Amino acid sequence: MRIFAGLFLTSVFLVSLCIVPARSDEISDQIKEAQSLYEQGNFSEAVTALNFAIGQIQQKQASTLKNVFPEPLDGWKAEESKGEYASAAFFGGGLSASRHYFVEGADKAVDIEIVTDSPLLQSVMMFMTNPAFFASQPDTQLVKIKGRKAMQKFSKENGDGEISIVIGNRMLISFKGRNLENADDMVSYANAVDYQALEKFLEK
Repeated sequence: MRIFAGLFLTSVFLVSLCIVPARSDEISDQIKEAQSLYEQGNFSEAVTALNFAIGQIQQKQASTLKNVFPEPLDGWKAEESKGEYASAAFFGGGLSASRHYFVEGADKAVDIEIVTDSPLLQSVMMFMTNPAFFASQPDTQLVKIKGRKAMQKFSKENGDGEISIVIGNRMLISFKGRNLENADDMVSYANAVDYQALEKFLEK
């Protein structure tokens, strides 16, 4: 058990060196503290310290992810983007980032949400590649966004819609519109995302 714990601690430490700068910072100090506790035989405290460091690294990743959102369209405004590590209770876990776009004085809005490395992505991709799913869903169609396959749904009755795009089998981008005249605003926001930056993010 101790050998396994030691190997786990060492592997996380080596991975962290690829994510955080070589200079001493809060995260690397936390990892060193976890290693020190492990060497002293305080295994429970070492695990707690290590989990805290892992959470800090994941927050750092999420903070990077939230910088990829496009600027608001003409006549639109946007709230500050948010990035966080989602627990298993939210979309099965993984990193998530979102931004809310709206028209001031009107009740129409578009929300962009990015979720990556979530176990539930497999279910989404299964639906997107299943023709029977589209046949059973009204107002749903397959479209192309910057050469990428996307699932688009829009209801003319209430102006609500959604566009879903999967990147690299690890990331889901959702564009959810509310009270829109048509799907054009959703499509415009979808076309404004820097997908190459997201693909590079997945390579890190």
